[in-house]
Amino acid sequence: MDRYFFTCSFASSSTLSLRPQPIAIAIPKPTDATSTRSIVFISKLSNKFTKDFGRLYENTVAIELKRRNKEFYYWENSKKQEVDFVIIEATKARQLIQVCYTIADLETRKREIRSLIRASGELNCKNLTIITEDYEAETKEEWFGTKRIIKFIPLWKWLLG
Repeated sequence: MDRYFFTCSFASSSTLSLRPQPIAIAIPKPTDATSTRSIVFISKLSNKFTKDFGRLYENTVAIELKRRNKEFYYWENSKKQEVDFVIIEATKARQLIQVCYTIADLETRKREIRSLIRASGELNCKNLTIITEDYEAETKEEWFGTKRIIKFIPLWKWLLG
């Protein structure tokens, strides 16, 4: 399997870990307090057909972010809340993106929103986006007293932007 390697650094108190998916974006936890260098790799999009459209959507977003020359990472905290893409510009988190094929299920929607809001507070970023199949809206969300505006956008529309 071909891999593209990127060198990166991060500053966060979260535990960052490997993600078992066809596309793997990994930022291993540093082994000591002075270590801030990590390796991130992206596997090529598989040519095998899958019904897991969520994974295909994540692959598509990763490839498009790379095409746009964006520096991006994966975030996960100790409670296993995760954000698919943290876009970094000038060493700061500028946008947090969740990719979710459908948010029709209320529990899925809540999980995606909670993760974005938690990461938003930890990374000091208020530009929050959830990319979906067809849902488009801008909503005010709150979790444990933290209020944020989250933009929902269909993948096709995000790709045009």
